[in-house]
Amino acid sequence: MATTDALRLFGARVRELRHERGYSQERLAELAGLHRNYVGDVERGVRNAGLLNVLHLANALDVLPAELLRPFSKQVMKRLPSVSDRPSRRDER
Repeated sequence: MATTDALRLFGARVRELRHERGYSQERLAELAGLHRNYVGDVERGVRNAGLLNVLHLANALDVLPAELLRPFSKQVMKRLPSVSDRPSRRDER
């Protein structure tokens, strides 16, 4: 599983929970204190949500942060690229 797949999976979970609550992206963004474009980007998997924003989203959706990570089973986690598979910052220079 590529990193972008993980971002899409996370975004799909945010979207699923948002729809369950009947929130628009704009309403979720307002409740989370985030910009609506940011929420849309997270849901589409084009933005990597930082820890504090994950906490804000979970709070706005009235769930524990772990609920946002529910789709990440052990099998899925094993398919994520390992740290050693990613280029280091030194390699980028």
